Amino acid sequence: MTILLRRLTKNFRLGFGSFVDKPVMPYVSQAAGTKENPCALYKDITCVPAYGFRNHLNLSNQVNRFTEKVRQAEVSANLDDLEGGLDALVQVATCSDVIGWNKKSRKLIIYTSDGLFHLAGEGLLGGAAMRNELACKLSDDGYYERTRTHDYPSVAELDRVLRRENMNVVFAVFSDVRKEYDKLTELMKASVQVESLLDDSSNILSVIKRQYESITSRIELVDDSGDEIAIRYRSSCLDNELKLRNNCTGIKTGDLVTFSIEVENHTIHLKDVLTSETVRLDVEIVCECDCERPELVQTNSPKCSGVGALQCGVCDCPDGRAGWSCECSETLSGQSCLPDNSTSGPECSGRGECVCGKCECHAGSTFNITGQFCQCDSRLCDRAPNGLICGGEQHGRCECNQCVCRPGWTGDDCYCSNDTRNCVPPGSSTDLVCNAKGDCVCGRCHCVSTDEGRYAGLFCEDCPTCRGLCRTYQPCVECRLRTKAGTGHNCSSCPETDTHEITLTDRLGKRTRPKLICKELAVCLFIYFYLFI
Repeated sequence: MTILLRRLTKNFRLGFGSFVDKPVMPYVSQAAGTKENPCALYKDITCVPAYGFRNHLNLSNQVNRFTEKVRQAEVSANLDDLEGGLDALVQVATCSDVIGWNKKSRKLIIYTSDGLFHLAGEGLLGGAAMRNELACKLSDDGYYERTRTHDYPSVAELDRVLRRENMNVVFAVFSDVRKEYDKLTELMKASVQVESLLDDSSNILSVIKRQYESITSRIELVDDSGDEIAIRYRSSCLDNELKLRNNCTGIKTGDLVTFSIEVENHTIHLKDVLTSETVRLDVEIVCECDCERPELVQTNSPKCSGVGALQCGVCDCPDGRAGWSCECSETLSGQSCLPDNSTSGPECSGRGECVCGKCECHAGSTFNITGQFCQCDSRLCDRAPNGLICGGEQHGRCECNQCVCRPGWTGDDCYCSNDTRNCVPPGSSTDLVCNAKGDCVCGRCHCVSTDEGRYAGLFCEDCPTCRGLCRTYQPCVECRLRTKAGTGHNCSSCPETDTHEITLTDRLGKRTRPKLICKELAVCLFIYFYLFI
């Protein structure tokens, strides 16, 4: 998938979420043994408890994180063939700040399922009687918090959310349920499509490619004028023929299309609801400004280098002259506004205007475009999980499409701290980072595998595949216990370099890794634990 996306665009981010259904009856079994393992109803396998929706990974350009999260995702199950997918779509669309949607980017959601979907009203069966809030309600760990109490969205509500957030949704489903998804999309005005998956889902890449090319090769203009004002669209697309239409298809980067919009005059009647009196308003669309009148045009204006006409504050240059003030010759080639060794493509990288052979980059209130050819766009720098470019001013700055991190920060988005103190076990006397069994990456230990075994744990202190040391320590621990009780003597079973401190207690404290606890039965039962430090 990532190889395919890199072929389509160099600027993409991936996120990942999953859904099951509302974890209540009658959707998910609440019986003992199946609530915690709903797969027990179908096969002799173990799976995680059901949940409504979970956001596993915010949008990220770190492909390895996406791959890791998908591989780590665990299976769950519900009772019926219907799922809570529409609940999930609302959360994905409305949690823009959490997930990290860029408001100016194209947003594509691939919804894959082999089942059907619940609609508004069906949540009442499980006690979810409150209307769907159509707002982001994700917990800190990414779960949909209102899945038990709030109903599923209706088709109209989902459609309104997707249109408001400018989402493009592809329902990639199996053929035996496609008919129902086709009916769903027929009722929606949002950009939604249905694609059929093969039995092994092997065509998912072609589905993504086809839908990406579809949304990037089409321009369609709409308006919110309502029925009061009539608007007529005409467009000149690749055929260079002006036709009555509001869209162009089959376009590629660098193609030029033209839209012409006509707004018709209209009459509005105002009426008192309690009487028959009315007031008529004739609305006239003014398409020409007073400054365009011939007598107000300043010919050979000094502001236009003495050769152009100043009209409505803008210079109208004669043939052979160009520039905002007609200051240069029209013979200056736009080739100088293309990067070196480039003979085609948009001038000024499509982010500026070529004026007198030099690029004047577009300006934005929330982004910066710089460079000789306007090739540097701050929007192309990575956004950190906090939603800020390069993690914000305190973390780094964007320099020509790449983040340059400030001291103490690292990573593509400058969001990872170089501080290794969080990777040192509290109270450690050695101050070894990750117990010398891993690397500190972004404030967390990434444990390594050695000849001894595979290390794990918050500080790589655990080696579940290493040979256990309970039997090794047992004689020494037993001797020390007897010495404490006054029934033992010289502990020859303890190494000469042994520095273990034995502390007697009525009970062991709660352990986060009980597999390190040893139980030995000699004359009496004694329990102890050890740690790798």
